[in-house]
Amino acid sequence: MSRLQFLIILAVVLLIAAYGNWLVTTFRSTTASGPQKVRHDPDYFIEDVTSTMMDAKGNPRYRLTAEVVNHYPDDKSVSLQAPRLEYYRQQLPPWTAESETGRIYDKGRQVFLDGEVTMHRPAEGKQPATRLYTRDLLILPDDDYAETAAAVKIKSGESELRGTGMQVYMAEGRMELLAKGMGVYVFQQ
Repeated sequence: MSRLQFLIILAVVLLIAAYGNWLVTTFRSTTASGPQKVRHDPDYFIEDVTSTMMDAKGNPRYRLTAEVVNHYPDDKSVSLQAPRLEYYRQQLPPWTAESETGRIYDKGRQVFLDGEVTMHRPAEGKQPATRLYTRDLLILPDDDYAETAAAVKIKSGESELRGTGMQVYMAEGRMELLAKGMGVYVFQQ
């Protein structure tokens, strides 16, 4: 190999090395230019979903249905369109909660029903059916608990209660209004 051929090969190798170095430097400067904004885009969606959670004995605890479910990998959340949650209680009629939209966090341990929320319990024995109207309800299914800071209206037969803020202990069938509670109780024999 002549000296001229050696110099040409050396020049080509140096050019390739310089180009590679330029590519690496350019790539690093574009990726290290600051924190990258994490996109909140769904990685999958499902339509007409029904999901039933069971207790340790294999009995249904609650059933969640929704028109559309979107899963977001960035925060591991799930969004719901037209969710309906049926919460089963031992040997008692189930509570049903519905809203416009909803979200699920923490592997199903937190369910938010957003917008207008309606809860319903069918009549049981001599007790009439109960309907509850509120907004933005947080449900903790594993704790048999729900709460809201919004205005609440509860209708049971001819009786009606109103207040602001509420805690619901579903297993006990007990509701507590937190502020501005007032109501009309109609005694039925």
